[in-house]
Amino acid sequence: MKITRQRLKDIILEEMNLMDGVVATDVKADPTEDDANMGDISEEELEEGLEMITPENIQLVANVVAQMGANFTPAIAAAIAGMSLKNALDYLLKKKDADEETETVQEEAEEGTLEELITQAIQEELAHLASKK
Repeated sequence: MKITRQRLKDIILEEMNLMDGVVATDVKADPTEDDANMGDISEEELEEGLEMITPENIQLVANVVAQMGANFTPAIAAAIAGMSLKNALDYLLKKKDADEETETVQEEAEEGTLEELITQAIQEELAHLASKK
């Protein structure tokens, strides 16, 4: 069953009127009318909206926010734990890379540079050739 936009608005206004006991106003007769100005609020509508702020409505909103907090707490906790775990892993990987780089530098210092290794190999080969003569 398909409900038109206008019919949906009418249903919502009827339900609101049943709850508030107020007569509906400002309903568009033509559902094809351009809705470009739906976000505009007049001063009169703003004042009517402020009348709707009551302690009961504020309590209702507070209850909804509390319920949403209870429903989303596991997801928020998982996100926080996930970020902490990611940061810890990043730290450990950086530390591991730094340690490996330090070990490589120390090994090169102990073994000597490539130039020194080549020079040593040439000297050994020359000594070996000289001993054959």
